[in-house]
Amino acid sequence: MKKTIIALVALSLIFGSLALAKEKEQERERISSPSEIKNFTDIIKRGKDLFGIREKVLEKINSLEELGNFEAVKKIGNSLWGIRRQDNQALVTPEMASCVKNAIDKKDSAIKSGISPVANGLSSLIDTRNTCQKAALDKTTVKEQREANQLCLKNYNKAIQDGKKTIKEAHKKIWDTYKADLKACKLSQEGSAEIKIDDGGIGLDL
Repeated sequence: MKKTIIALVALSLIFGSLALAKEKEQERERISSPSEIKNFTDIIKRGKDLFGIREKVLEKINSLEELGNFEAVKKIGNSLWGIRRQDNQALVTPEMASCVKNAIDKKDSAIKSGISPVANGLSSLIDTRNTCQKAALDKTTVKEQREANQLCLKNYNKAIQDGKKTIKEAHKKIWDTYKADLKACKLSQEGSAEIKIDDGGIGLDL
């Protein structure tokens, strides 16, 4: 009985190793240039070419709209990081390129139009804070000066947060339209792959 169990365990290990080797073989891809070697592990040589398993690298997720393009998402500090999904992304063919470029232009123009009022308002907010903080210095005690300055900052920070919220809400609506425009650029609707052109977020940290 003991010998039978040992034999079964040995067979299990052998088949498990074979399955793992087969899985790795399926994951390996051709390394296109020497500069790419650093991005791969378990490298083997077949003929004149090198093949390896692409190392999964964490990327910073710049906007919530991009979450669907990542897996293994985790929060590091105040930012979200994840591994970019390699599947389900459609190739933009030359026939699609003009449509996709127009979608990018439309999206970026909408973003600029949406953030301009908020960005312009930032200058006014700074002027208001400036006046408020200087007026706080006219108070006659440390306590009064500190409390007056804290009120200046409270009002300023609230206005900033409101502005960021407005920008994010506007960007989400624009992004939804952008995804629909990219979907419409697919000449063939076969398959589930999508055109995905991330924009890195709105690029503002007010």
